[in-house]
Amino acid sequence: MSWARAAAVSASSRAVVSATGNESLLTLLEGISGRTIRARIWRGLVDDQAAGRTLAEHEAIYAALSARDAPLSQAAALLHVSNTEQWLRQRIGSGAPERDASTRTPGRDAGRTVS
Repeated sequence: MSWARAAAVSASSRAVVSATGNESLLTLLEGISGRTIRARIWRGLVDDQAAGRTLAEHEAIYAALSARDAPLSQAAALLHVSNTEQWLRQRIGSGAPERDASTRTPGRDAGRTVS
């Protein structure tokens, strides 16, 4: 994921949170925004499937918001944040900044060692 794409994703998150009118949540998001952009770029570099999964999660959030289904919107957002947090905790806990073994591409990743 490029810096520009990560910034666009961050801006869309900010727009969704702003629409809630929850100033506390917006302040929290603003406070962690820089770190989450770096994490998104890192994830995009080491996990070839991240963009597709993230897009599907964002589409689920958007669909729930469009349907004005508050419980489903909350659940979709919680799932998205939880999946991202779980991925990050696994990488930090293992100390493994390397590409996920499950997303290695034969040929392109040939010769790389798997931790």
